[in-house]
Amino acid sequence: MHYYLLAAGIVDLAPDKNALPGAAVAENLVDGLGFYALLACLIGLVLSAGMWAIGSFSSNYTQSVNGKKGFLVSAGGALMIGAAAALINWFQTAGKTV
Repeated sequence: MHYYLLAAGIVDLAPDKNALPGAAVAENLVDGLGFYALLACLIGLVLSAGMWAIGSFSSNYTQSVNGKKGFLVSAGGALMIGAAAALINWFQTAGKTV
C-alpha cells in the first residue's frame, strides 16, 4: 500500500494472495468445496430427472413439476459454480472503474 496515498486520504486495494500465509490452503479449500458443490448438483440433477420422468409416466403432475424445478435448480447451481470465478473477477474489475 502506498503511504503517501493514505496521507492524502486515498485508500488503495490490491488483492495479493502472497500477502498472507495460508493462501494456498484457502485456495485448495475453495476448490474442494467447489467439487463437492458440483457433486451435489449432479446428484440433484439425476434425482430430479428421475422424479420428472416417473411423474410424467405415472401422470403425477405434482411430482413432474417438482422434478422439473429440481432439474432447473441443480443445472443453475452448476452453472453458477462454474461461472463463479469469472463473475467475481468481472465484478472486481468493474468495481475498479467506479
